[in-house]
Amino acid sequence: MSDICVYCGKFATHYNKEKQPVCLKCIDKKPKRYICSKCKDMMVIKKGKYGSFWGCSSYPVCDRTVSLKKALKKEMSKRNKN
Repeated sequence: MSDICVYCGKFATHYNKEKQPVCLKCIDKKPKRYICSKCKDMMVIKKGKYGSFWGCSSYPVCDRTVSLKKALKKEMSKRNKN
């Protein structure tokens, strides 16, 4: 597994019940939920050639994707502003 934790960005060693990559410290946290900015459907974790990413659950109708790192950076910057 070469994914990063969806909560803290550290090396993921496990998956939570929603199959999202997490580190041991974050394994019991509530699963993340994201809404697609393109079609407003739910985003889900998908595995690709370069690791896991958020992808729209409406694929192939909607092809919106977001890397785990990008989503985490955006979330961290929002937290730092508050």
